[in-house]
Amino acid sequence: MFGSAGVRISIGVGILAMVAGGTPSALAAGFASAGRTVAGATKPPGYVIVSSELTAPQSDFNTMGTASCPAGTVTWGGGMYFESYQIPTSSINSSYWTGSSPGGWTVHVNNTGTGSDTVVVSAICAKKPSKYQVVSTTVDDPSGAQASGVATCPAKTVILSGGVLSTADQASVYFTSAYPTSKRTFQAYQYNGSSNDQPFYVHALCAAKPSGYTIKSASSTVPAGQQGVAIAACPAKTSVIGGGTGISVPGPAEIPTAANPNPSGSSEGQPSEWVTISSNALDVAVTDYAYAICAN
Repeated sequence: MFGSAGVRISIGVGILAMVAGGTPSALAAGFASAGRTVAGATKPPGYVIVSSELTAPQSDFNTMGTASCPAGTVTWGGGMYFESYQIPTSSINSSYWTGSSPGGWTVHVNNTGTGSDTVVVSAICAKKPSKYQVVSTTVDDPSGAQASGVATCPAKTVILSGGVLSTADQASVYFTSAYPTSKRTFQAYQYNGSSNDQPFYVHALCAAKPSGYTIKSASSTVPAGQQGVAIAACPAKTSVIGGGTGISVPGPAEIPTAANPNPSGSSEGQPSEWVTISSNALDVAVTDYAYAICAN
């Protein structure tokens, strides 16, 4: 089932109710609009979340889109979500910092379903912190295999966010998990369903520890053959600066389809949060994890 492009509703009750009932378009449409006031939260200087939309046509190749940060800021993090998707034909090939100045966030998405889909890309931006830098690890991924790698921030810095950049342009290649494993490390898994070797890069955006810095996580059960959502909320008076998504046993049949900041929380006045959505094509349940990296 495909929803209308451009539909955005408050996340809260609607999205949580749909986990049990299950139209994918209702799940994916649940993110709050970027740029809304973070009620009750304190934000890093210059903090703003910007977004852009891209159309992902049905294709055996992936489609790219970018959200750009405003002048005077740098990228702290970013994410994306499908406004609708199908199991298991929608997936995320790459989600990463653009590497430019002032920067932004870029995604490559796969859609081998029955029609076009709309994807929203988000970039989390703020003033440049001290010791700001990106660390990258290259990981080899042979044909038909799943590989993982870790990027580690230097001493006396922490992770603002992390990302994955694949060298593949085929829809049979996608990441299956990407999340912080500590305050200095970010791990990602890629599945390579193509006939060629497809290396990928794990990125960690690093800086001196911001005020209020913490990493929160949450989990939920994704039933067999269904989609599910996990929401990690930041502590009061902090804002989401990055995040991650993980599956209990990463693999090609458990596919993240959204990993995105929700700046105003599940309803107005609630903490800033990170939301993940995944589809489970297995015949057994799996656990979905969301990670919110927070600061003020």
